[in-house]
Amino acid sequence: MCNPSLSIRHTPPLISTPQDGPKVYGSQQRYAERLYAAQFSRAIVRTVLELLVDLPEQVNNEYVVSLAPGQYYWRIASVAAEQNQGPFSNAQSFNQYKAPPEPPLISAPQDGQKIYGPQATLRWSAPNAAQFYHVQLATKPDFSELLVDLPEQVNNEYVVSLAPGQYYWRIASITAGQNRGPFSNVQSFTQRKIPESPQLEPPQIDDKRLLFHWRSGEAGEKFQVQVARNPDFTQPIMDNVVNISQSQIDTPQPGTYYLRVKTIDADGFAGPFGSVQQMEVPTKTNYWWLLLLPLVLFVL
Repeated sequence: MCNPSLSIRHTPPLISTPQDGPKVYGSQQRYAERLYAAQFSRAIVRTVLELLVDLPEQVNNEYVVSLAPGQYYWRIASVAAEQNQGPFSNAQSFNQYKAPPEPPLISAPQDGQKIYGPQATLRWSAPNAAQFYHVQLATKPDFSELLVDLPEQVNNEYVVSLAPGQYYWRIASITAGQNRGPFSNVQSFTQRKIPESPQLEPPQIDDKRLLFHWRSGEAGEKFQVQVARNPDFTQPIMDNVVNISQSQIDTPQPGTYYLRVKTIDADGFAGPFGSVQQMEVPTKTNYWWLLLLPLVLFVL
């Protein structure tokens, strides 16, 4: 027969998390722990000193506590009926760290964007907590060939000179104490040259038309053609977009004409106008009076 004065010592529950030795990030931690006696401490050695939490009658099998960064220890025991508490588990230790800062929001260039010219300006948001930014720019999506690596960029934009091509970039926030967050998602963009102004050929002028043409460009390009009677083009007499390398004015009136042309690439991006070309349409000469000259001489 059992001795009613004896009590059964229950074994401690199995600890789920945090187990011994992991790193924990953030300001809170959740502990998976019927009725339990839980103790939670902060100590330099693996002994339960300076108790932060002592729950002799914890009911649920988890407990959430707010923590500052540092090293912590915790243990747990089972408590049966009539306060029959078993032994504590082995102490588990872990390190609590600050939650890493979120990466900034990327403003430009965004994923898939096309940038024209010899330079690109990388821009991103400026979170209040960020002291520095880690900026990386590469020619490959795995960042194995870095063109730019700025681990402590202060401003929230960076201007870089680039040749035409495909590029990839990402950025991370760094807060006080060198608390470095993860990189943002990789953004890719294409650097392209500004479409060059077409080179004009000498115009062809006769009584029926004023024909002007230029050297053909790349596939898919179009051209904006402007013709005016004044050099500032405030009132152009022609302003057309054509997909061939010539245009004309039928039966032009005598006088001075000004011509300029710009290139529009296949994506619709327009380059600058080229240099202005000046053309002169001469006054028409009336030759009918020459037919009367022999008659006048005969009468005389």
